[in-house]
Amino acid sequence: MPSHFAISKLLRQPGLHFVGRQFCDKANSTAASRNTTRRIYAVLCDGNPKQDDHSLLRESIKLAVTQLFLLCLQREQIFRSGLLDPDTVLQTVIDEWKPHSKLEPSDVCLILGSYVEARDNYHKLKNAFEGSELANRVDEFTDIWPAIVAAIEANQSQAWPPADFTPEEQRMFTDFELVYNIQGVDNAHPWSISPPEQGAEPLKIQEYLSLLALSNFPTTHPFALYPRPIGYKDYKDKHHARNDELGTIGGFVDYAHTMLTRHGRNMAIAFAMSPKRLRPKAFVVQKLGDDYEMGLRFISFDPRENECDRLMLLITQKLREVFGYAIKEAWWGGWSVYEVHDFKDTTEWVCSWIEHIVHDDIWVPSYLYMDISDSFITLTDLPLRPLVKDS
Repeated sequence: MPSHFAISKLLRQPGLHFVGRQFCDKANSTAASRNTTRRIYAVLCDGNPKQDDHSLLRESIKLAVTQLFLLCLQREQIFRSGLLDPDTVLQTVIDEWKPHSKLEPSDVCLILGSYVEARDNYHKLKNAFEGSELANRVDEFTDIWPAIVAAIEANQSQAWPPADFTPEEQRMFTDFELVYNIQGVDNAHPWSISPPEQGAEPLKIQEYLSLLALSNFPTTHPFALYPRPIGYKDYKDKHHARNDELGTIGGFVDYAHTMLTRHGRNMAIAFAMSPKRLRPKAFVVQKLGDDYEMGLRFISFDPRENECDRLMLLITQKLREVFGYAIKEAWWGGWSVYEVHDFKDTTEWVCSWIEHIVHDDIWVPSYLYMDISDSFITLTDLPLRPLVKDS
């Protein structure tokens, strides 16, 4: 890695003046502090810190930091509101920024602080206000920075999101487009809204699912409710559609695997729909058996009770790949025709079924897959019945 003097040259942009070592605790010259500097430098260089062309490196750093400040500015209201501690908000920034190497919120603070200081140095030493796109973003962020620093120094901690949820789940609840409508809700302060209607925006469904999870976990049973509606096979499929509103099958299955194998949850639940907000359904994944003969129970609640679709075949295939277990039971269908319901659209229907599951009142659908593979499925028609709890 170049010396800190060379790094300062690479950081140079119109309107910024860097002095001394960057991205470190200037009162701390330990090896750990130097390693932090190297890690941040590698991230800003787009994972290629040995690039010989300094002009390309300088441009790469400028683009990365400009994007970082833009993501922080998008969350200005959350920073100012004090709803969440800064580390939680900065973690959502990192998740969206997608750096090449792992960064902590404290690392992001070092980057932000270095640029705020460099902009301040420029104003003081040059007595000028020359700007650039990056310098302008730093100017906009400067008003927010003191509040962030004060909150960090005071080591403020928020009781929300509830500590019962994993860090992965907490980050989902702190989506900056969602947090204002669900902040403060937990099982001691529950909140309920009517199920979203047919054609509802995915964000409204995400709000409903988040409120359902926050209000009921873990007072009913240790479920894991994936708060983002899923509609794509994987990130490649999602990127091709240019749609960030819906999650992916891969994302849900990875979440289910983590929750069931590492965090002691007894089931993972998801809401699914097509990219056009049609054909809603719900998925449930449970572990069956013991360590000697582990398997999965998979339930697909589909109010239309049409034939098995592509989404279900894809998710069962992904489940086998990630868990490495056979699917011992696979249930599919909707409410029994003998049941009376007042729901006029299938989105509300699916949400009601998920609500039953959250309250540990599981009714399996009408059909049981006796065998399930990519090309062969045998169905047995059975009456709607409560799920027999595993002993």
